[in-house]
Amino acid sequence: MGNKTYLIRLRAHHLLCLQGYQGYGYDERFKENLEKKLNILKNDNTKVILTSSPDDLCKKCPNLKDNICIGNSKSLSESFENNDKIVKKDLSILKEIKLEKNRKYSFKDLTKIVNNVFSKRNDLKDICTNCQWTDKCLWYQSRKI
Repeated sequence: MGNKTYLIRLRAHHLLCLQGYQGYGYDERFKENLEKKLNILKNDNTKVILTSSPDDLCKKCPNLKDNICIGNSKSLSESFENNDKIVKKDLSILKEIKLEKNRKYSFKDLTKIVNNVFSKRNDLKDICTNCQWTDKCLWYQSRKI
């Protein structure tokens, strides 16, 4: 990867998810993309733009339809509800870590901030509740009880 500078758009909640990722995913295409982006994020020259909308990880997600995260929704109204919950989660994280959308940050700095702000599982009750990955997420499991 050399000295090339990379720029990755990330939803705020993905700052948490990426740290606990261990190979699970929605499908192979999604997993391949996520692992590629994770490797790029390990590069010190990589900058991250935080967002509360679909990001560079979401692009290959089978749950992304018409730029909306539908999750396991069965209807159009459920799709919008699911998307709204995720946007609120992103905005809540941004508020807690006191950072702004659409600004460039280093991934290393962002992970330090996130890990300091969310050091206990109780800090995550409104964020990780109902996440299908909490039982597998190494980052969530590493939080103090």
